[in-house]
Amino acid sequence: MKIYDYFFYKLYLFFRELNPSMPGFLAMMALSWLFLFNFFTGYSLLNIYFGIGLNTYNKVFGILLSFIIIIVHYYSFLYKKRYVKILKKFSNESKALKLFGTLGVILYIVITIWILFVYIVPNIEGILVK
Repeated sequence: MKIYDYFFYKLYLFFRELNPSMPGFLAMMALSWLFLFNFFTGYSLLNIYFGIGLNTYNKVFGILLSFIIIIVHYYSFLYKKRYVKILKKFSNESKALKLFGTLGVILYIVITIWILFVYIVPNIEGILVK
């Protein structure tokens, strides 16, 4: 969970620069989306290449899973201001670690989105059911 907290920390700092009024909410939503991208990418790859998984995907499942993930992230980071402990935990990182961590988070985001669009989007009609 420490690495997940670190991702939240880095996203919080990024969104604090963009919108100082609600960086915690934006960081939580970004993590929720990234988690969903990873989940659906893994699910889709298993389905496409191995035939493993639910044979169909429907909108209700996707919406329900999205709400569940957002609620879990809310309670993990924002409820009772839990993010304050996370910010304190990582606030004393060295300049080298700060740079390395930022590059790692950026790389994770780029790879997540790249895999989603390269492998999943072209095969989407074989996965989705209306």
